[in-house]
Amino acid sequence: MVSEEAKALPVVVLAEDGSVLDVARMNSKGYDKSRENGALWTLHGTTGRLLPHPVGAELLGVRKREGWYEAVVAGEGRRAKAESANGRKPKALREGKPGRTEADDVLGSLSALVLERKRELPEGSYTAYLFKAGIDKIRKKTGEEAVEVILARGRERIVAESADLIYHLLVLLAAEGIGIEKVLGELSGRPG
Repeated sequence: MVSEEAKALPVVVLAEDGSVLDVARMNSKGYDKSRENGALWTLHGTTGRLLPHPVGAELLGVRKREGWYEAVVAGEGRRAKAESANGRKPKALREGKPGRTEADDVLGSLSALVLERKRELPEGSYTAYLFKAGIDKIRKKTGEEAVEVILARGRERIVAESADLIYHLLVLLAAEGIGIEKVLGELSGRPG
């Protein structure tokens, strides 16, 4: 039998302007409870218990997307800064490069959020837990997620497991001091 935490999906917490405030994990029970109570409920990063999320703002809406949840909160809450390690937004986000896609912005914002969690190590953050556990734990989790992608059957499961893999890969890159821009540069330099 699969535990409720094992069925958890990422939840991206957005401000009204669409900027990313946080990324956490939520299961179907948290989704239902959030909708019923008008407050965001997510899984605690360490204990896996379902708790009110400390975003500090009124929940305007929550919806299930393909392989993840999206929650929108009023105002900015306790806004997570989408910044790189030097305290500035990633270069591509600052410059608003033409041809950028929503996927580019999500990847850049999530990467910046992972770096922030590495710097600040906030209590209750799953990302902070991974950094505190060390590189071997991060490598193990990334490997587990890669295997789950390979074993996933059906589009929905492949999308969900791929999201988990990308997140854990970003944590691994941050732990090794490698920016996502370096990986993207490597990809763009490869022929056809």
